[in-house]
Amino acid sequence: MFYIQIQLNFYKFTHFILRETKGLLVRIFSLVLLVAFLLPSNTNAQIIPNSLVSFNLPNSHVILVDKTHKELKIYKFEKEWSLVKTYECTTGKRAGNKTREGDLRTPRGVYFPTKFFNAKYLAEIYGAGALALNYPNQLDKVQGKNGTGIWIHGTDKELPEPTRGCVSVSNKDWLEISNYIKIGETPVIIEKTIDYSSKDAVKKTEKEALIFLENWRQSWEEKDLSRFFANYSSEFEVRGQHIVAWKKRHQLAKMMHKKVSIKIEDSKILEADDIFYVVAEATYNSSLENFVAEIELFLEKDNDGSFKILTENFLSKKSIPKLALDKKAKTLHASFTR
Repeated sequence: MFYIQIQLNFYKFTHFILRETKGLLVRIFSLVLLVAFLLPSNTNAQIIPNSLVSFNLPNSHVILVDKTHKELKIYKFEKEWSLVKTYECTTGKRAGNKTREGDLRTPRGVYFPTKFFNAKYLAEIYGAGALALNYPNQLDKVQGKNGTGIWIHGTDKELPEPTRGCVSVSNKDWLEISNYIKIGETPVIIEKTIDYSSKDAVKKTEKEALIFLENWRQSWEEKDLSRFFANYSSEFEVRGQHIVAWKKRHQLAKMMHKKVSIKIEDSKILEADDIFYVVAEATYNSSLENFVAEIELFLEKDNDGSFKILTENFLSKKSIPKLALDKKAKTLHASFTR
């Protein structure tokens, strides 16, 4: 662990030298030192971004944007994470996290691409093309943030310049970066600064998060409301309902749903700005309802280090053939859903 901490500190120092110094010899020497020092004494000493908690899909890519260092990085997962390439980028003209339309800031968080825009349909300032992101996401909306049109795009200049909130790269880099992106699938993680930890430390975070998800699933399936509600933040909100009103609704639901069975699979976990983003497939069976859904959760850590759910959302939901419903359950369900 001591070796890893020195490694992290040395990484930050040499990264600063490489970024700030202009002397070619100094930069080359620093780069050689960095490569030599980062060669791990064993596989577990590898350092990776804290953001990449659990998105271990073979041949998948994740884009990370470091607003402080003005870098866009592409990571790829094979058997483990590796850095594909680092690009120079710019972000909003004003520092800080985006909260409202026109504040000239770039949001921080986990986002997904929604649409490519061809250069021939865009104003010249967007250069070789653009990619729209799903800002504001579910958590942004709950937190009252607004604004639209957060993109990754090219430029009409030789080098990218500060933007009104987007992430901008050179046209040459845009054409490269766009090859790694799949609409709706490739996460784009925007951070103030990308932090790094040992692979073991990130694995520890993954294990803690998966234990939390299993406890959440079990308490939901067993209809243990006290234990179930303990997984939620006092700041929880969903579809305009705050925690108190939402709890009352779930207490009614407990009366209606019998023989509940819940399976959570294919969990993927990413982190940005101290918020953990989880997406998973849930299969739900009860006396009233049967469905398969892709769900997303936004978690934060309490002062004691335990995870709490800030908000949740169904990204998709598909009914599956229902089991036989008893008449009492049908009656309760009808009165509850009016």
